[in-house]
Amino acid sequence: MNALTTGIVSEILSDRELDVLRRVVIGNNDAEISFELGISSATVEAHRKHIRQKLGLHNDRGLMAYAQIGD
Repeated sequence: MNALTTGIVSEILSDRELDVLRRVVIGNNDAEISFELGISSATVEAHRKHIRQKLGLHNDRGLMAYAQIGD
């Protein structure tokens, strides 16, 4: 089980933020994420920023490391 499947992260992040985080973890860039989710790249970046703020992280490397905890 990884951090994305734990109840704690699911309670902290919105469903859309979880969608974005899952795609960041597999290596999608903002353009790919925006296309897949039907949202603008600016919205993707806003979600990434909110995710980092909510989880107390400083960059996307931190996001990936956090999401992969327990793998």
